[in-house]
Amino acid sequence: MGNCVSFQLSCDQTLNHIFRCLRGKGYIRNVKKNLRALEREMANLRTIQDEVKNKVAREETRYRQRLQAVKVWLTRVESIDTRVNDLVSTSHVHLQDLCVCDLCSKNVCLSYKYGKRVFLLLEEVKVLKSEGNFDEFTELTPISEVEERHTQPTSGQKNMLETAWNRLMNDEVGIMGLHGMGGSGGSTA
Repeated sequence: MGNCVSFQLSCDQTLNHIFRCLRGKGYIRNVKKNLRALEREMANLRTIQDEVKNKVAREETRYRQRLQAVKVWLTRVESIDTRVNDLVSTSHVHLQDLCVCDLCSKNVCLSYKYGKRVFLLLEEVKVLKSEGNFDEFTELTPISEVEERHTQPTSGQKNMLETAWNRLMNDEVGIMGLHGMGGSGGSTA
C-alpha cells in the first residue's frame, strides 16, 4: 500500500510567505522606533489628560459636573496608561531577542506578537490623543428644587416681643436677658 495523500511544499514559497507576513507592517523591524514613538505619544497624552483634569476641577468648583464623554475619556486614558507601562516594562526582554540589525529575532513568533501589540497600542494612543480636544468639559449641575414649608408662628411670640421691646425702649434699661428652654424663640426675639 502506498501513500494515499501526498503534497509538496517548497521551502522558498514558505519562507517568502513568512517574510511577506513579517515585512508587511514591520512589527519586528520597527519595534524600537515604535516603542520610542509610543513613549513620546503617551507623554503627550498624559499632558492632555492633566490639562483636562485641571479644567474639570476648576469648573467643578463653580457647581458644574463633568460631562459623561469626559469621564469615559479619562477612564480610557488611565486604562491605556496601565497597558503602556506594562508593555514598556517588558521591552528590554523583547529587545534583547532581536538580532541581525534588528531585522529578525531569536523567537520570531513572540517578537512579532510583541511588535504588533506595540504598533496597535501606538495607534490607540494617537486616537485617544485626538479625541481629547473637548469643546466643553462640564455642564451645569441640575439644581434641586427647594420645598417650601408653611410654618405657624410660635404661640405667644408676638406678646413676648412687644413686652421685650417696650422694656428696651425704657431709658432706665441698658441690658436685658432673655432665657428659657431651647427652641423657645429667644434668639428670634
